[in-house]
Amino acid sequence: MGLNESVKELRLKEVTNIKYKKLRSIRLSVIQFSMNPPLTALFSCIQIRSRTLKNMDG
Repeated sequence: MGLNESVKELRLKEVTNIKYKKLRSIRLSVIQFSMNPPLTALFSCIQIRSRTLKNMDG
């Protein structure tokens, strides 16, 4: 296995990780939304969204 191939593998893993994290945070916000009163749920959704954006930046 060449260096190029292992770099590709790592990139693929990274992309998969990011996708998984996004899905998980979306799922969490949906769960919170269904459990909380609308106002609290909206607030937590905004919090989660900003956290997700921070994660995507670095």
